[in-house]
Amino acid sequence: MAKGLGLKRKIAKPLGKKLKKAEKIGMKTGKALDVGGRKVANVARKAERVLGTVERELDGTPLAEIAGSGRVLAKDIGRAANVGRRGGRQLEKASERGLAKSAGDRFQRFADEVE
Repeated sequence: MAKGLGLKRKIAKPLGKKLKKAEKIGMKTGKALDVGGRKVANVARKAERVLGTVERELDGTPLAEIAGSGRVLAKDIGRAANVGRRGGRQLEKASERGLAKSAGDRFQRFADEVE
């Protein structure tokens, strides 16, 4: 019995605390990726609109090609930001679901069985 109690105190509780901390960090990181990706996508969309207008106004000049290239680049950046947002939301969902909690419960059952 004493051996089981020692395992619980030395292994299960510290591991549970680390899992809980990892869950919080996962939620914060996921939220930050989502918010940051949204901001980048918004700026890229605005830049794409402006460069599209500039490209139409400068049609037939060498600067139109540069504006067109910038517009394509802004569109690609917007797509990449949306992919980052998706990843952030998935990370946040995984942390919210309590995957760390279920793992902590398993360690708790293990510690209880050893006692």
